[in-house]
Amino acid sequence: MRSIRHFCSTHTTPRSGRSLNSLWSKLQRENYESISTEPATTSIQTPTPNPGDLGHDKKEKSVESSKTHAHTIQGVEIPTKPNQPAPDECCMSGCPNCTYDIYADDLANYLAVAPKAASQLESKGVALDRWPMDLRGFAGSDSSKSPLEAEAEAEKTADKLVSDLDPTMRAFLEMERNLKKKKKQIDRERQS
Repeated sequence: MRSIRHFCSTHTTPRSGRSLNSLWSKLQRENYESISTEPATTSIQTPTPNPGDLGHDKKEKSVESSKTHAHTIQGVEIPTKPNQPAPDECCMSGCPNCTYDIYADDLANYLAVAPKAASQLESKGVALDRWPMDLRGFAGSDSSKSPLEAEAEAEKTADKLVSDLDPTMRAFLEMERNLKKKKKQIDRERQS
């Protein structure tokens, strides 16, 4: 019995009288049947692809997206420099599709391809004033580097661009890049 104090007088009110324990044991004994007419293993939802197959870090996807925005000058395909995302485009949750992470990957791809395009333009004798502004900085660059050297140089340039960001975003991107490097190293060890 509960007691309720109301204006300095004590008045007791009885409970409803129904035992919840007996109700629970009754519910446990009942067999529930599914209202679905389909077996439990089928779904009425449309099939979705494996989330691992949708990753942004696949080379063919980033190459395709950069080719759609590329243009040509005298038969040389000129890559387009990716735009830096706005600060409000990142949710800072560490998601696998981080806009800054995608930007860093696209920028690294651009920096790996741009010197080759610049050397092809130079070899064809295209005047420097016809070059895109983003590509003029690569004029006179050495395109005979190995792919590993080009990738290392692209990472250094990406590091410089990341260092220009605010400290919070810089720390976040460095953590993301370190995780990606560890994953690449583990994949290389598995392959060998």
